[in-house]
Amino acid sequence: MEMLRGLRCHRLLTGWRGGPPLAVSALAEVLVAVSRLLSDRPDVAEVEVNPVRVGVEGVLAVDALVGYADSPGLR
Repeated sequence: MEMLRGLRCHRLLTGWRGGPPLAVSALAEVLVAVSRLLSDRPDVAEVEVNPVRVGVEGVLAVDALVGYADSPGLR
């Protein structure tokens, strides 16, 4: 949560201009899950999740790509 509070866009997540606060804790859970995936799986070399949509009721990863260490197309 501290890392998210450091983002310039954090005020957009917390109810900008009278809007409702978004699901910041759900976004933090996604970040932790991706971090754990990379930590727990040495065969995973990279994870790209883009875009991630944050709403009032939750988070949606619109697209994701997982690159494995032995993948020929890995950057």
